[in-house]
Amino acid sequence: MHNLLGNLAIRVPHPDFAHGVAYTKHAEVSLEEMTIDNVVITDIPTPRLLHGTVPTSVGHNLNREILRLRPDVGTVIHVHHDETIALFASGAVKELRVLSLEFPYVMAKPPYVVRADDRGARLRAQLAREPRHSRAPSRLCARGGRRPAGLDRAHRGLT
Repeated sequence: MHNLLGNLAIRVPHPDFAHGVAYTKHAEVSLEEMTIDNVVITDIPTPRLLHGTVPTSVGHNLNREILRLRPDVGTVIHVHHDETIALFASGAVKELRVLSLEFPYVMAKPPYVVRADDRGARLRAQLAREPRHSRAPSRLCARGGRRPAGLDRAHRGLT
């Protein structure tokens, strides 16, 4: 990976934790710079660190919530594309209607765009009621990156 901001959370089953545990990286290091020393393990329902001493970034909270509400999801991949960050930071646009031409071809379905006012309770409610094979294999969270959802679909976010 090169110049990639974001994070990933990998669910690993654990006999002492009903939701499993999440392997991720701690805050203040990029995905391309991280090493095994930057890996931390958290509880899924809470941000409690089970391994490591440096806390995770704030983005891990949404990753944990997706893992908590969707037991069929094994990995949450959360990335920020440099050019998209620059575009939103410039203030030139407030909303991104077209994400990429790859969605119809690679994912065969359009993404679900999470608007700023959809966060919190409404987003949690929607994630909780989605069927295992959701109509939206990926979510774009404004200022929050792109998150593929679904155990059999997470790898598609890397293509």
